[in-house]
Formats: sequence, structure tokens, C-alpha cells
Amino acid sequence: MKRYRVRRRAVAALLLSFAAARGVRAQSAVDRTPNLDDGWTVKPGVVQFNFLHRFEVSPPPPRKVTSFPNFRLATGLPLAFNLQLDYATNSSVFTGIPNEYQLTLRRPLLRQAAGGPLDVALSGGYNFAPQSVDGELSLARSFGPVRLLGTVRGISSGYDVQRSLWGAGSGAVVRLTDWLSLAGDVFSLVDAPDASLRTAWGAGVQLGIPYTPHSLSIQVTNTQSGSIEGASRGVRGAEMVGFEFTIPITLSRYFGSRGRAAPPDEAPRPAAPDTARRDAGRGGAAAAGATVVRIANLSFTAREVHVRTGTRVRWVNGEQVQHSVTADDGSFDSGLIEPGQTYERVFDRPGSYAYHCTPHPFMTGRVVVEP
Repeated sequence: MKRYRVRRRAVAALLLSFAAARGVRAQSAVDRTPNLDDGWTVKPGVVQFNFLHRFEVSPPPPRKVTSFPNFRLATGLPLAFNLQLDYATNSSVFTGIPNEYQLTLRRPLLRQAAGGPLDVALSGGYNFAPQSVDGELSLARSFGPVRLLGTVRGISSGYDVQRSLWGAGSGAVVRLTDWLSLAGDVFSLVDAPDASLRTAWGAGVQLGIPYTPHSLSIQVTNTQSGSIEGASRGVRGAEMVGFEFTIPITLSRYFGSRGRAAPPDEAPRPAAPDTARRDAGRGGAAAAGATVVRIANLSFTAREVHVRTGTRVRWVNGEQVQHSVTADDGSFDSGLIEPGQTYERVFDRPGSYAYHCTPHPFMTGRVVVEP
């Protein structure tokens, strides 16, 4: 009973320590390392499914291949919380319980994209195999093509030793192109009681799959599962290869409010600075003086446009699927633009405005506003 009360208080402390912050988009494998999540969360209306599969080959002569499949489901909640379930079917985190479940609640505290000095997120979860309350503080900062990651993890009743543990780790991601990166990490339990809890490490080639919202990581590591405990302990003698495939599913494309669109014959209304609207334009005729960016073949046909201050930019969805025009810094968002509809905005301040499509994050563009 005393042990239960300690766990309950630990969970309550973790939940109360989440501070206010804006939500962030789901993150692909291109932006992180095999064993460090760097605090990514999922927007409400999106379910992210990650399939992590690792393989171990025994020494000769048998050379038996043992697989370690892991499944992750995550979704966004109100107030920028992220709910996540990790399940491993062949876990060795706790002897005698191969089916490992971990339920985690995560929340970002700071965002570099929103003007913060770095990305900070706090996670609290419960692992049912060792019956342990686990927590993680994730840090990350981007310097051009390089992204540095750090983490501190605490475990209340870890592994077979069934004692409290804590450790720290770091990693780096180097972007070679928009769709390709190299990543590596290392994590060590500072107060490990014996050599069975070895330092965890991982390295990977991370790929964003063109024309899809999916990403793929090809990995080599000595960890077996993707839970907090699974990613914190290296397995003795194990050097595994494997992959992680990420699948974001945007439920809001099929359910919920789609927003009102103006009738096709409605006269265009002037768009006020720093505001946006949608109308049912029929395929491309832009309002007088507007700069048009067409959406076709899963791309913004003009990846970068240069306009003068006060110019109206109009995006025309010429495809049969929904798209969005969403600022990377959150300053504007069209919502889902139906096929045949348009979205427009007046840019009245000089600057560079990067944007993307929320259902298809590989679709990016930029508006450069000159005085």
C-alpha cells in the first residue's frame, strides 16, 4: 500500500508540473534519434502510428534471428497535451513479462519555433511490466542543419532490480537535405547497480518519404523497445538492426467542422492585414492584384514568392484532396482547404514567412515580403 501511494504521488507531481505552452506538430523520424524522442507531440485530430521493429542475430552456428516488434499510438489532447501508448510484444525490460505496455502523457513547455531559446517537454508515464512510474525531461535546439538533443529520465521501480534509477543522455541530428538526415544518441543510467544495465546507444539514417507524410529510420542500436525504460538500457551483447516507420493519420480530414466557404458567385471582400479567409474560387482566377500560388501534384507550385508590402497572396487548391497553408511559427493557418477552394491573406509587414501543409508536412513554401 505504501508503494502504491508513492507511485500515485509521483504521477500527480508529474502532471502538476506541466506548464502552459502552445501545441506543436507531430514530428517525423528525420528530426530525432533512435532512442530520444525530443518531446514531439501530436496535434488534436491527428493519430500517429509508429512501427518500430528491431532484429537480433545470435552467434554462429545457429544464427537465430529474433525480432522485437514495437507499436506506438499517439494523439493530441486539448491544452497541448499528448497521450501515447507504447506496446512491445517481445520485451526483456522485466523478466517473465514479454508484453510490455507503457501509457504516457506529455506536454511541451517551450518551443524554439515560437520564440523560445530551445524546445523543452516533460513526460510522465506508467510502465505496466515492471510497475514503474517513469518520467522524462526532453531538451532540443536547432542550429541550422544540426539539431542537438538532451534528456534526463527518472524511473521509480526499474527492470528486474526493482529500484529507483535515473540517467541522462544526449544525441544529434544532422540534416543533409530536407528529406535525409543522420542521427546518433547515447544514454546512461547514472546509478545503475550492476553491469546488466549497460549504456544505451543508437545510430540511424533517417528518411522523409517524398510525396507522403511518412518517414523511415534505418537503425543500429543495442536497445530492444521504444518505452522510456526500453530506450534507457543497452542489452548486453546485443547489436540490433531495424527500422521505424511513422504514419500520421489526420482524422480531422474526415470528421468535424470543415469551416464555411463563401459561395462561388460572392464578390471578393477586401482582406484585412494580418487576417485570412477562405472562399470557393473555381480553379485559379485570383482577385485583382493578388499573387497566386497553386497547389498541384502534392506541392506548392511556387515554393518561394517575393511580394511587396500590402500584397494579397492567394493559394488555389487544384487537387482532389484537402490541403492547408499553415505558418511554421503559428502566425496564420488556413484550416483545411477543400478541393477547388482558395485561401488568401494580405501581408502588410516585411519579413520571411515559411509555411507548410498540415496533412502533408513535406509540402512547404515561403512568402518573402519586401518593403
